[in-house]
Amino acid sequence: MKSIRIRLGALALVLGILPLFLPRRPRIARRILIHADRSHVFPLVNDLRNWPRWTAWHQRQEIEYHYDGLPAGAGATQHWRCLSHSGVLHMTQSHEGERIAYTLMMDDRWLLEGAVFLEEIAPHQTRVLWIARWQGAACPW
Repeated sequence: MKSIRIRLGALALVLGILPLFLPRRPRIARRILIHADRSHVFPLVNDLRNWPRWTAWHQRQEIEYHYDGLPAGAGATQHWRCLSHSGVLHMTQSHEGERIAYTLMMDDRWLLEGAVFLEEIAPHQTRVLWIARWQGAACPW
């Protein structure tokens, strides 16, 4: 009986310490149901000029935006600056009506990779899933 307690204690110790040695790549995911067809939602996500209309960042503080190249789709680039941060958002993939992927370099220190997936689950109902991950232990914001 005593050896079982020792083994369980050792296992608990290993399980408690092991995460400290694993590479850190935090991830965040959010999902929402929008009462509209995917064909109506996709242009809002695919065109970076629309992002200030729906992102939480734009609602929190005054942000200055400018754009390079294409306004929408793969290759579109958005530069932004506010009082506390600046960054470059570059759309890396765009699959019509389905998903987009992007990278965000913030303050030349944090690299975030993100994607937005659209799934039409019923007529006039689209599930939007946003996933982002970044390097390092602390969230840049």
